[in-house]
Amino acid sequence: MPAVIRLEVEQGDARGRLLERDAAEITLGRAPQADLVLPDWHISGSHGAFVVHPETGALRYRDHKSTNGSRVRRGTALLSVDASCGHELELQPGDRLLLGDLVSPVVLALLPTFLLSAASLG
Repeated sequence: MPAVIRLEVEQGDARGRLLERDAAEITLGRAPQADLVLPDWHISGSHGAFVVHPETGALRYRDHKSTNGSRVRRGTALLSVDASCGHELELQPGDRLLLGDLVSPVVLALLPTFLLSAASLG
């Protein structure tokens, strides 16, 4: 079940870059074949992916066992996306994804999407 996923790079070499895609998965990393290329030195070639659950539509982040890791900032909590959670975590509104370097990570924001029904259009 594809869904519109909207991302903004808030910190890092690609700061200000926006990505909006109707997809079941969006890959990110330093490699040129990634859907969202993040050129920062501390990002792995295939760092991770945003994945839409096929049945529930829930959005998850999956770390591809990256060298420098992934974390989710949820309010004041910092959640590691590592072996302790199966390298995958369901995202919630307001979460920020912190990738790579602990001191100066790449920060991604998940932007809200607005779904319009046919009734609301006409």
